[in-house]
Amino acid sequence: MPSLIVKVPRKQDQVYKIEKDEITIGRGDECDLVLPNISVSRIHAVLKMDDQVGEITDQGSENGMLIAGKKQERHDLKTKDEVMLGHFTLVFLDDDEADYRNQSLMYLGKYKPEALSSDQGTFQMSPQEAAKMLREKSILHNACVMDSHGHKFFPDDGMLTFGGANCEMKVNGLFVFGTVAELSWNGRNHFLQQKAWWIPMTVNRNKVKEHYLRPGDMFEIGNSAFRYKLEE
Repeated sequence: MPSLIVKVPRKQDQVYKIEKDEITIGRGDECDLVLPNISVSRIHAVLKMDDQVGEITDQGSENGMLIAGKKQERHDLKTKDEVMLGHFTLVFLDDDEADYRNQSLMYLGKYKPEALSSDQGTFQMSPQEAAKMLREKSILHNACVMDSHGHKFFPDDGMLTFGGANCEMKVNGLFVFGTVAELSWNGRNHFLQQKAWWIPMTVNRNKVKEHYLRPGDMFEIGNSAFRYKLEE
């Protein structure tokens, strides 16, 4: 069964199963997939399925439908295509996809719109506001940290810890125990911060205690090297 990964700011990714040949997407309670936020029109888009092929069409919404950073009125969906409707990002997965970013879909929660706050009305974003929001969401959802072995971790808006045995990213070196560095999301950028003064940290070979990361940055913590990049 094809599905949509619903990416909500400050929430874990959730799964919406596409169980009908045609679904409506919007803020209104009458929609099949409800996205309860003022940035989404009452009936924002319609997604039609023909076997494993999906087609999504904008329904004259205020803020439009963004695919790869460009407004489109309709789009033929391929697996892992990302569609931006207001503050929400939807990732289309066909029936053959059992995981997303190396995480099994069975471990992602079912999408529950009632857990989100609902706003009345619709506001219209300027092209500059839409472009800014797109840049921030691209960083938030597509940025990853890659270690020297090629292993990738997508921090999204969570906390990524570097250090000893209980940390997500392991750091090599003498006197490495506990958390020696943290990466967090401040609403616009991922922020790297040293937590152990005795473990050296550099970004692009410059010694730092804290740093706002940019795609392409290379950083070292202790004897371990990492790269911060956007995974397209």
